[in-house]
Amino acid sequence: MKFLLDTHTFMWWNSDPEKIPPNSLLLLQNPNNDVFLSMVSL
Repeated sequence: MKFLLDTHTFMWWNSDPEKIPPNSLLLLQNPNNDVFLSMVSL
């Protein structure tokens, strides 16, 4: 599956992952999924 993260989710995933719902965090941590971040977020 492919996921495009918004800026807040990326920041939470990087610094405060407990803010992300557990089921979503599992999807982000699954190595079979592709996680992307928009260049605009940078």
